[in-house]
Amino acid sequence: MFNFPPKDGSLLQASSDENALVLHDNLEDFRALCWALYALPMELHEQDDYKTADLTKLIRLVSISNKYHFITLEKWAIDRITKHCSNITSNHFLHSCSQELFETMLSLAVTCHAYPLRKDIETAWLQRLKNDSSMLSEALNVASRLGLREFQGVAYYQQLVAVNSSASQSGIVSVPPKIKLTDAQMICLFTGSWSLTRHWNKIVPRNPPILERASDCNINSHSSCIHQWTQAWKHITENWGSSNSSQVFDPLEMLQTAKISCNARLGGNNQGNIFGLFEIITPSCRTLAVNKFGLLHQDIKDSLAEHFLGPKDVE
Repeated sequence: MFNFPPKDGSLLQASSDENALVLHDNLEDFRALCWALYALPMELHEQDDYKTADLTKLIRLVSISNKYHFITLEKWAIDRITKHCSNITSNHFLHSCSQELFETMLSLAVTCHAYPLRKDIETAWLQRLKNDSSMLSEALNVASRLGLREFQGVAYYQQLVAVNSSASQSGIVSVPPKIKLTDAQMICLFTGSWSLTRHWNKIVPRNPPILERASDCNINSHSSCIHQWTQAWKHITENWGSSNSSQVFDPLEMLQTAKISCNARLGGNNQGNIFGLFEIITPSCRTLAVNKFGLLHQDIKDSLAEHFLGPKDVE
């Protein structure tokens, strides 16, 4: 933190104004450390309430505490930042803080292994990018540096949906100039587009999820359930997006819509439902079948990074 006195017999640091003690850390970070060490109990207690907490100061405290292994202070500050960022009432901080502070917080969350805080920051940053993708390239660079493949995958996917949305209206696929992706990032975006489209159009329709037999469905009945599930899957995958007039390529949204529509059938609501084949499947197996949409949704979401970035060991 400070320079040690030289061994050549020259004057010690801090012995005079002309030979001041040199601080090599950020001044505001050091002030945050001094504040934490000498703060009154009431001042520390104020950090428990988002209305009086100084999150910027707490972030600086985490930075310098981690650097010099003040483990107790680091954990104390991380806990309060996590509490306020996960609070629905107070997490507006994540939606209004500067880009630089966003990057600092995410980097510290990764360095300090603060997983809940990291996920809150990632979620807020992805939402910000969804509303304004002009900072996408910088966000992808930060995520790449920190090894956050899942974040990169979702960020690329969001941009892909946005590009397809504009293309569905104009017929021309292009990335808005304001995004300013690097050549490598553009390659990732369009590689992911090709990979996802192929997976969605070729792999998913031909491989219906295996429908396990429910406990109250006998073997003879289940053979019929499997047949009807296979037919239903074929019918559904051939009509992906038929209820979406814009025809935007958004597999995750399509799966979510399919699950909601099937649940509507289970609940007795027939409005807008195109999955009549489900009626022949026994009720218990039908419930398992509907859950397959959620499982496939999660599988695709988990594999987004591989579509855009390639297998982890190849990257």
